[in-house]
Amino acid sequence: MKHALRAAWRRLPESVRYGLRPVNAVEESASFLPSVPRLALLEAVRAYRSVLSAARHRGSLALLEGVSRVDGAVLRVAVDLSRDAEAYWSGLLFEGAPERRVVGELRGPFGFARAVLPDADLTVLRLNRLARGRARAHGFLAVPAWVQTSLDTSRALDAIAEGPRSGRSSRKNDIRRAKKSGFTAVLGTGAAEVHHFFDEWCLPFTRTRFGAGAIPIGRDWMRQMARICDVMWIEHAGNRVGGALLEPRGRELRNLAFGVRDPAVVRDGVLTACYWLMIEHAVREGYRALQLGSSRPVLSDGVLRHKLKWGGVLTPVRQWDYFAVGIARDNAPARAILAAHPLIAEGENDRFVAVTTGDPSNIPPTFGLEGLLKPAPNGWTINPLTSEEAA
Repeated sequence: MKHALRAAWRRLPESVRYGLRPVNAVEESASFLPSVPRLALLEAVRAYRSVLSAARHRGSLALLEGVSRVDGAVLRVAVDLSRDAEAYWSGLLFEGAPERRVVGELRGPFGFARAVLPDADLTVLRLNRLARGRARAHGFLAVPAWVQTSLDTSRALDAIAEGPRSGRSSRKNDIRRAKKSGFTAVLGTGAAEVHHFFDEWCLPFTRTRFGAGAIPIGRDWMRQMARICDVMWIEHAGNRVGGALLEPRGRELRNLAFGVRDPAVVRDGVLTACYWLMIEHAVREGYRALQLGSSRPVLSDGVLRHKLKWGGVLTPVRQWDYFAVGIARDNAPARAILAAHPLIAEGENDRFVAVTTGDPSNIPPTFGLEGLLKPAPNGWTINPLTSEEAA
């Protein structure tokens, strides 16, 4: 009987098997609802899955050893990360592939507090939202796994183009280039358009662009997004050359992904045009804000810097996945890394602060930062941003 039931289960379509699990069924059902209840249900599912995953967490503590990409010094970094996150941090910190050695394991949401950590310059461990306080008490920084940026699109296009002083010249040059490029936007609706965008444009582009650091995208998530999203196709001379996946969220619009088939059109400015055409669409359709999407929590990250250049604001949102980042005191390789790659961490009041050991003038002037967090003899100290730094 048991074997017959198992065989019958395997014969069901994958989407049906997915929806028969209770939590998945809630997530699947949410994709048929208006934005407010849909987002509320998805937040509940996200919280449940994150807490359950943290409670069951069994991670391998690995020591990465190699040459620092910043100053050429020997660098040792202890990590407990997913495959894509480890690939990103390794590429950011090391020159070439570091040597990887498993030195222990972490269990449960507070494993970092019980584990014997190796002697490392830097430590980056997975952290759940509910464990942030414990992590800070043990001297770690609570760094969000992703940061969100949003743009106020309730203003006129000229006001957006003028924007903050930071990046104004580059932003205006990009807008001028986008207007002269001949790219146009056409909105594609329906599940078939979304699936075509994912399979033929988004996934190949993401894998090529980010390699092992690309975030896996599940078929179930694609199916749900196909009920909700539109594709803003970018055309040139009547041919599709790129696209962006847009998710309406009530009075806000969220950009979820880009897709390009030919790398040559990236050099021709298709992504720049995509940003500007996306902003034009949001203003024209009366959205009060355009959410520009997720970025890694590193101020030197090119994706994040591009979004900030367009006037994006770092926007705290409720999220469940963090990193516990430990930094050895008075450690030259770690200080060099934080000077070159300032991190975005959460302070005690859940507001964003930039963590740096370098000159504050090297922090890009960014809306959404409360201050600068710098090492002090007895911990960390927050220095407020000056009006020039914050503008």
